[in-house]
Amino acid sequence: MTDPKKGYLNRKIHAIALLLIFLSVNAACSLQSQVEVNGTSDEEIGPQWNIFGSETDISLLIPDDDDLFLAYHPPCVRIREPQNGMIFTADDTGFANIQIHITSSDQAASIAIYDNGTQIGSVNCPCPITFNFKAGVGMHTFTAKAAGSDCYSLPVTIIVNPSEPSVEITAPINGQLYSAPSKIEIHTNVLSEHSITKVEFFANAQKLGEDTTGPAYSFDWTNIQTGVYRLTAKATDDQGHAAISNYILVVIVPEKPLAKADLGLTMSASPSPALIGGNLNYVLTLTNFGPSRANDIVLTDFLPGGLDPLPSKATQGQYDINTGEWKVGSLDPYRSARLTIFTEVPIGMNPGWIYNEATVAGAERDQDTSNNYARVNTLLIRRI
Repeated sequence: MTDPKKGYLNRKIHAIALLLIFLSVNAACSLQSQVEVNGTSDEEIGPQWNIFGSETDISLLIPDDDDLFLAYHPPCVRIREPQNGMIFTADDTGFANIQIHITSSDQAASIAIYDNGTQIGSVNCPCPITFNFKAGVGMHTFTAKAAGSDCYSLPVTIIVNPSEPSVEITAPINGQLYSAPSKIEIHTNVLSEHSITKVEFFANAQKLGEDTTGPAYSFDWTNIQTGVYRLTAKATDDQGHAAISNYILVVIVPEKPLAKADLGLTMSASPSPALIGGNLNYVLTLTNFGPSRANDIVLTDFLPGGLDPLPSKATQGQYDINTGEWKVGSLDPYRSARLTIFTEVPIGMNPGWIYNEATVAGAERDQDTSNNYARVNTLLIRRI
């Protein structure tokens, strides 16, 4: 590994040499030098998404290299897993075993790990490396930083539910689309040996209401505005224990009664299975089955957490990795558009299944929304 401080000195020597040549030769000349850039990673770091739908682009925190001189930057640390917004369940002891996978843009002597601002341990490089932590019931926000650096990684927030109660949303189904104005009946399944005092319902972290009259806990959500919503439920028992469900994604689209367009979406992943440390590409094909022209088409694909996105390719419009939206525009009847999203699978990811889901909606009325949602599962494996 090249020392970035040496790189800085080499650049200064190179600049002095150019000045001496200019003073000794009284003629115009053009010099082109190859300057080695060291000390920063060319890895593209994408935004982290949490269950509340927020985003942060940490590339804005990384300064650009100067044309001549390179200032020394400490290693940039990143928590690869767990992913932001994950929910875990504690065992009978009240703790969940969390594996914190960490990578660094440069090798550091050691990396400190923090939970809610308190250091919980440290690990020695080389990276990637895994730190095992027993997390108690509640919300945990993990950060990490290299020794001698004041730059923390992006925070990763997870929730550890107690062993009881447990709660899941059974309706609506994940990825379901509705036309506005609409009403959604949210139903849950709650399991507990103790009495449930209430089940609260949330959309994008905003409380919609609660139900205290079980055992079938539900909520009728009315007067819904157009948009993309992540629904969650929180169950609390008479012991004061509370558990949060995984989120359910629903899309509310505007309705134009006089125009109808049936949008259909398919998705594939290649290669499958995908090698950790290699590439994984998603191909999304959107078709307008008519009878009218579809306008203001927007496809939403947040990508699985942990993947490093590369520049995408679309036959029309452009995919924005920060918002997860592909603004397709308009599509004539019986015409198709295609989006290819290129990604890299970081070496620090664990083997196992990951899934990618996408939804699409337009301005016209879509009477059949069963094909507006696509999902593909991909197995990640290590190179033998």
